Amino acid sequence: MKLCDKIQKGLQAHYKEVIVHDSKGDGHFIQIVCIDDLFEGQGLVARTRTINHVIVPWQDLVHAWSAKGFTTAEWKERKNDFEFQQYKHYPKN
Repeated sequence: MKLCDKIQKGLQAHYKEVIVHDSKGDGHFIQIVCIDDLFEGQGLVARTRTINHVIVPWQDLVHAWSAKGFTTAEWKERKNDFEFQQYKHYPKN
């Protein structure tokens, strides 16, 4: 099982919807989006910390990651405009 799939499965046990994005497929820079109403009332830092606590088992296997949390309503509003970051050491696709 690929690393991204393991991370996705682990996060799905905690959040309603999870997107794990690895643009190069090498596990070097993984971007995570978690959608769940448990983020309601939390600031951006608190949301990221909440997600980071769940991904600790994979922490040493990934060079870099980005984790973002959205409520269902926020994601509905932003999902069409959301863009995953380009890791600065990779050329743009």
